[in-house]
Amino acid sequence: EPDDIKRTRQMVILSVLADDEELDRNLAIGALRGYRYQSEALQLLCKLIDYNLEILAPGTIVTSADDVERANKQDTPAWEKTALLARVIYRENLIMWRHVIGKKDGFSHVNGKLDGDHLCLADGGCPVCGRTYPCSRCSRCKQVRYCSRGHQMLDWKNHKSNCGK
Repeated sequence: EPDDIKRTRQMVILSVLADDEELDRNLAIGALRGYRYQSEALQLLCKLIDYNLEILAPGTIVTSADDVERANKQDTPAWEKTALLARVIYRENLIMWRHVIGKKDGFSHVNGKLDGDHLCLADGGCPVCGRTYPCSRCSRCKQVRYCSRGHQMLDWKNHKSNCGK
């Protein structure tokens, strides 16, 4: 683990960032607030998130959808189902944080998609929250992915002008 990742991990563990209520608050307002969210800290947090995404499934391009599909197979042992679903939850929380951080600073978004080192960020995700699972596409253009019908409805005002082009 690189030194900057270690230092950032320690900061995150000790800070309020690890608190789900903080994530919910920041997602609700669509921005990050506070001194912890200065540009340098955000870049380190993105590196930390990318690092954690990589150690979830080292050297593979396993997605949350792949994990859920494998967990739903009848021959998958109960302990493995639990581990796979826990990995989905952890991965999706990391991706949501990455999305919120990108909204704050702008450096981690390219063409509306998250720009990061990890492959699960390459396909983008829900434009509202960043999640990649569950995934449904716009029924009209099939280009934009959403985690839920509610988020699709929230984003319609922004998406409508580009839909079908």
